[in-house]
Amino acid sequence: MTIINNDNKDLIKKVLTEAAADIPVEQICEQNGISKATYYAWYSAYSCENGELMRITEIREKDQKQATDQLVKQMTVFR
Repeated sequence: MTIINNDNKDLIKKVLTEAAADIPVEQICEQNGISKATYYAWYSAYSCENGELMRITEIREKDQKQATDQLVKQMTVFR
């Protein structure tokens, strides 16, 4: 999976907001320089019924940080 940085987050929010405004997917993809496959991947991963964009990404980032912190603690204990 692609690492989501702040620039990507802004683009994903922009694209999904445009889609919510009933702009055709083809037009959105062309204007933003992304493929339809990328659009649909973002839509399935980051779009929510209630309009909470990026919630899934935030949860994943938090889980990843917790897992990393736990691994570092375990490595420190075994040294």
